[in-house]
Amino acid sequence: MLAFATMHNPASAHATALGNDRGQFYSQKRSSATRRNDRKKRKKLAEFGEVHFITATTPQTAREMLAALVAQKSRKFQRMGVPDLFAKLGYVEFFASVAANARSLVHVSALQLGSTCAAANLGLTFRGCYYHILASYAEGPAAHFGPGVSHLQELMRYAIEKGCTRFDFTIGDEPYKLDWSDTKVDLYDHVSDVRLLGHIGAAVISAAFRIKRFIKNSPVIWRSICWLRSAFGS
Repeated sequence: MLAFATMHNPASAHATALGNDRGQFYSQKRSSATRRNDRKKRKKLAEFGEVHFITATTPQTAREMLAALVAQKSRKFQRMGVPDLFAKLGYVEFFASVAANARSLVHVSALQLGSTCAAANLGLTFRGCYYHILASYAEGPAAHFGPGVSHLQELMRYAIEKGCTRFDFTIGDEPYKLDWSDTKVDLYDHVSDVRLLGHIGAAVISAAFRIKRFIKNSPVIWRSICWLRSAFGS
């Protein structure tokens, strides 16, 4: 792979070492003020219903949690004005099949407020690493109190209890990942062509990648793009 001409991907990946003690890890990553705020938000969440972290143990439960995740994520995509990943042909069916049939590798879970799914995720566990692939949270009054953050903390606790020593947030530079990660992984793209038409296509794709990376690395421009995209999406 190193022999190919590459360019930086517009996004990076992020990960963190977990250690073997959840309390120690949490204290190292969150200040005392932030931990106090986390506790306050958790109490506020409990006002909407008893808080439970649930791991899917049957194919049916996995499908139900995944259905909630897809619905929550699709609403967020629409609000942000970005293409819906799950609207693409076969995507929902693929993830549903993986969630139901690859349970030794795939972890599907939810943070429940009473009987309501406040947050959901699909992750992978492999060779001592937890890979955070898909995550969502429900919109509404409870969303102001960080159900996604509480769910993430439960996932890290789960990963540590399962003997994982690393938590991989995968691709994306969302601020919450930067709060937890201690490792940034640069990602690269390679685009090549075979014939003349492919040469034109490769040039267009390469230019689009470079423009996107420039925009994402320019905070003012990126915030403006996100605002416009969200406005049109709404």
